[in-house]
Amino acid sequence: MKKNELKNIKASSVALGTFDGIHLGHRKVIENAVLCKDGETPLILLFNEHPHTVLYKTAPKRLITRNQQEILLQRMGITPVYEDFRSIMNLNSEDFIIEMARKYKIRQISCGFNYHFGKNAAGDAMSLKQICDDNGILLKVSSAVSYDEIPVSSSRIREALTKGDVLSARNMLGRWFSYDFTVKQSQKLGRTLGFPTINQYFPSDFIVPKYGVYASFSLVNEKVFPSVTNIGMRPTIGDGVMGSETHIIGIDDNLYGENILVSLTQRIRDEICFSSLEELKTQIASDKQKALKAWEDMNEKEN
Repeated sequence: MKKNELKNIKASSVALGTFDGIHLGHRKVIENAVLCKDGETPLILLFNEHPHTVLYKTAPKRLITRNQQEILLQRMGITPVYEDFRSIMNLNSEDFIIEMARKYKIRQISCGFNYHFGKNAAGDAMSLKQICDDNGILLKVSSAVSYDEIPVSSSRIREALTKGDVLSARNMLGRWFSYDFTVKQSQKLGRTLGFPTINQYFPSDFIVPKYGVYASFSLVNEKVFPSVTNIGMRPTIGDGVMGSETHIIGIDDNLYGENILVSLTQRIRDEICFSSLEELKTQIASDKQKALKAWEDMNEKEN
């Protein structure tokens, strides 16, 4: 939100937390912020960089791209506002809330049960209640959202993805795990084998699922297509480059430079180093059929 737009806000309802995945627990906090009085603008407070990057020089891997995060938040009816963490990191918990309340004209705050804030993360939901009461702010605290009887968390989702368990990740995210990185030039080996692919590469701050082949679907020009995706080092090719290589079924367009959304739905197999390109071609054909079957099964369940 631009500064001039911010000036036009008469009152706001703000979601507070570390929204590094927009999973089901985060969504509950956001939904509570959106449920506000007439005249209050729903906002979600985000930092330009993860606090752990500043405090510990390293941060947990992201579970959603920035572009997809903005699209998802827009669909949920909430507007992101960004703060520079370095500029507020030394404020104590009360001063942080009062400063944000003044800046954004906060009348309601929504947070999770395990929310911590202020210098050294000294503030918690209980102390926030007292600060809100003292300053005429309504506070909504969301309870935990559980999956398999354990609270959903970004760390659990990362663990599931590193095991290749994209279904559990979906059940905790409330959406299929996806990424929309820019399509890059490649050796065009897939095209030579009869299976043209798009190549995408993971930024260093983004989670990489367990290497292997996945059933997937891809969004091209606002239309969804079944696809099959290999994540890893492509050992048969031996180029030593880690990335995502997706064969989009029914598409043979030049997509270089476009940001294509790829969503993983089922892990098919591990990466394999084949003794010949012919063996690789045979395996890709088999993977394609399994991906199509997964696509059909998924659509049957949703319909």
